Amino acid sequence: MMEEIEPEAQGVQEMDEAQAAGAENEDESWQAGYEAAECRHAAETAQREWERVLDEEIALAGPRNAKVVKAALRELLPADEKGPAELAQVREAIEALKQSDGYLFTGGNDTPAAVRKGRRGDSLDRDAFLRMGYRERLLLKAKNPALYNELRGMGK
Repeated sequence: MMEEIEPEAQGVQEMDEAQAAGAENEDESWQAGYEAAECRHAAETAQREWERVLDEEIALAGPRNAKVVKAALRELLPADEKGPAELAQVREAIEALKQSDGYLFTGGNDTPAAVRKGRRGDSLDRDAFLRMGYRERLLLKAKNPALYNELRGMGK
């Protein structure tokens, strides 16, 4: 009778070991999935925090359109630079953008580019006037109506 019990006990013990090994595999796969989800969550949280900091820096600069400034900054900043250590680079890029494209910011240079690049101070020639867009012409008309009327009248 002992002989009959031993094989059955041995079979039960083997089943228990197999179930334990299967449980360990399931536990390991669950743990790996959890760690992967945790890494994704941490990366998404860091990205959201970076976007918040970037938005704050842009808002402090006083943009006319924050989305346009943000897109311009994305062109100026390296794609992999996303962290607090690079905050100084963001500030430098905003200052560079203010220097090159001041019209994107309130209180920036409102003079049209064609006028700024003129050969004689605020004067410009007919060709530069014709190359100006509608908004630049409208701004010129608001800033210097006499010059606008003079250049507009040249073609008549």
